[in-house]
Amino acid sequence: MYGDPQRLRALAGLLTQEAERIRAGASRLERSARSVTWTSTAAGRMQRQAADQVRAMRQVADRYAEAARAVQHHATATAHQLERIHRAQARARDLLAGLGVAR
Repeated sequence: MYGDPQRLRALAGLLTQEAERIRAGASRLERSARSVTWTSTAAGRMQRQAADQVRAMRQVADRYAEAARAVQHHATATAHQLERIHRAQARARDLLAGLGVAR
């Protein structure tokens, strides 16, 4: 069984969508934390924790995006290899036909 470039591209698309979803969540959290108008030790702590979480979420989103690029690259490489395999198979069939070998 050979790889399926179409399924790989679909997976890359899902990974990209997840990266975008996580980034959007990070942006919402950031806006929400910045919109806090009260000031206190607890407010400052909450904002620092939110900032840490936003940073972590963006790192995760970056990893998803990196995985999506890697899967997309693999899909392209797989498609090229499949083309080479199909050309080799066609050449082998032609050679065998030229020799009168039944398949």
